[in-house]
Amino acid sequence: MFGFMVCSILGMVLLLGCSRGRSGIEIVRVEGRITFDGGPMPAAGTLRFLPRSQAANGSGSRPTRPGSAQFETDGRFRVTSWEPGDGLVPGTYAVSVECWQTPPTMDGPPAVSHVPSTHLAAATTPLEIVVPIGEKVVQVDLNIERASE
Repeated sequence: MFGFMVCSILGMVLLLGCSRGRSGIEIVRVEGRITFDGGPMPAAGTLRFLPRSQAANGSGSRPTRPGSAQFETDGRFRVTSWEPGDGLVPGTYAVSVECWQTPPTMDGPPAVSHVPSTHLAAATTPLEIVVPIGEKVVQVDLNIERASE
């Protein structure tokens, strides 16, 4: 009975440890600024960093994990993967941008984005960043060009 309790407690500790994420995984702080035609963003929004490829190490590929960041109109952001502002696992990431004039809702008016629709999804966004292995901090400058009318 005592052995069963010890195994159960140990299993719970291991499970909780795994859910926290990055034990032994390299993570690089990623911060920067996003601009709209070189100027301030028209509204606050969200960046999503979705893995496109893993950074290779000597023993194979590293794990990947998406990240996100909030920005205000000044465009400054710091990426979160597990804990606020911790950064990203090394690799290549597509960067999608949400910056709404009229946010999407179930029953409200149609959504209107400040940014071109190509920037809303990882599959179509032209924005990409590379997070190299071995860096402490990566500074990123992103710019969204206004769609031609």
